[in-house]
This record gives sequence, structure tokens and C-alpha cells, in this order.
Amino acid sequence: SRAEIQLHDAVLSAPQKGVVLTRAREAGAIVQSGQTVYTLALTDPVWLRAYVDEPDLGRIKPGMSVRVLVDAAPGKSFPGTVGFISPTAEFTPKTVETKQVRTALVYRLRVQAEDPENVMRQGMPVTIVVDGADAP
Repeated sequence: SRAEIQLHDAVLSAPQKGVVLTRAREAGAIVQSGQTVYTLALTDPVWLRAYVDEPDLGRIKPGMSVRVLVDAAPGKSFPGTVGFISPTAEFTPKTVETKQVRTALVYRLRVQAEDPENVMRQGMPVTIVVDGADAP
């Protein structure tokens, strides 16, 4: 019974499907509970990070439909939904040097996208087109 428990405790499993990004420990290493062994990029669902300019923020709402355009699949778009809008503004670019740049605030969005063709990859640039948003 004890050996079965130890064997069960030695098996690593991910809570969701994903791709291994980094391996922090080698096979056979002794690790403590809670220590990082692998870093995963979850592949289902696909989450994208996008930014919206401050003047356009009022037109974006959680639950809005979006289309995701990927350079790797020209002419195709993938459906998505705005999930989270950060309550905190960020400056872009990160180095603020002039008064004009300080007014360039953006808010981070998290978009859940459908990728049935498995086209999108970690770190790949995408373009988000917001459906239903009023034209500027």
C-alpha cells in the first residue's frame, strides 16, 4: 500500500493540455512538494494578451466577440471572446521620456480564442479585431 502511494506521488500530471516550455529539474532529481519541475503553456483554452488604447477602452466590454488574425494563416480569422480587462493602465513604451508619451496609456486584455486547427503558438503575434465596437 505504501509503495503504491509513493508511486502515485511520483507521477507528474498537468491539470490541462499544454506544451512544455522549460524543464526546471532533471529526471531523477529529488524535489519538494510545490517546487517547479516544468513550465507549461496551456493550449486549451488558448489565452491571448492584447492591449487597448485608453481612448478606445470605453468601447470594449468583457464577453465581446473578437476575431483573431494570425500571420501564419493568411486570410483566416479565429473567433474569440474578451475575458478580462485590466483595471490598471500601463504606459507604452515602458521608458517614458516625454510628456506626449506619458499620455499613451494602454489597458491589458485577456482574450480566449478558439484554435481548432492548432495554428497559434506561444509568443506568436496576433491581431485582434473587435466585433460590435463602435467605429472610432
